[in-house]
Amino acid sequence: MSDTDTKFIRIPRDRRARREGYLAGRHGHTGADNPYGGDTRAAREWLMDLLDGRTRQLFVIASTDEPSD
Repeated sequence: MSDTDTKFIRIPRDRRARREGYLAGRHGHTGADNPYGGDTRAAREWLMDLLDGRTRQLFVIASTDEPSD
């Protein structure tokens, strides 16, 4: 390969934004809860993982076998 060939570079991702977005999606938050402002890379990554987390939402299951006092 010569130096004129196109080289691929890996763009670093904001892991914190992705994790926060995923967890927010799991807990049922909306895109309005995005803590990263504007059209930044972190804001877009948070939103992408919010949508991914929403497909795997956490649900509360109430137990009917409560102990009696």
